[in-house]
Formats: sequence, C-alpha cells, structure tokens
Amino acid sequence: MQFKELKQEVERLFGKIQHQSSEGDLPDLEDVKQFARYCSLMQTRADEDWAEEADDFMQLVHQLLQDVKNDNAEEIIQLIASLEDTKNFCHRTFRS
Repeated sequence: MQFKELKQEVERLFGKIQHQSSEGDLPDLEDVKQFARYCSLMQTRADEDWAEEADDFMQLVHQLLQDVKNDNAEEIIQLIASLEDTKNFCHRTFRS
C-alpha cells in the first residue's frame, strides 16, 4: 500500500472511530485494531523529522486499543480527543 493510500485509510478509520464515539457508542474493536495496524505501518515509514511525534501518536493508539478492549468509555473519549490534538499539532508543524 502506498503511503498516500495508507494515510487516507488511517483518516477514514479515525473518522469512523470518532463518529461512533460521538454517537455515544464504543468504537468497534475491529476498526480500532485495523486503525492501530495502519498507524503502526505509518510509524515505520515516518521521516526522521516527525518520527518522535509518530511515536507519541502510537502510544495513544495503543492505549485506545486497550481501553476499547476493556470497555473503558470515559478514557476512550479523552484518548480520541488527544489523538485529534496530536494529529493536528503534527500536521501544523510538519505540513508547512
């Protein structure tokens, strides 16, 4: 999978996860697993300039996966917001 396609799939899955959460539902575990796999692939392809931010993002992704497995709804909402903030910071910093 090309990087652009990978990024689009990560964005699609994250949007789906955000939507499920905003509707008051727990994100689907399989969606979160796939999101984590694709994020991990992106992390392995990270440029040196943004590798540290990719590592930080992955820590949040792993925590999200654990909290979805444990049905920890309160933490999931906070993690999704943190993932959005981290993504936005990275894009503002490295897409200029």
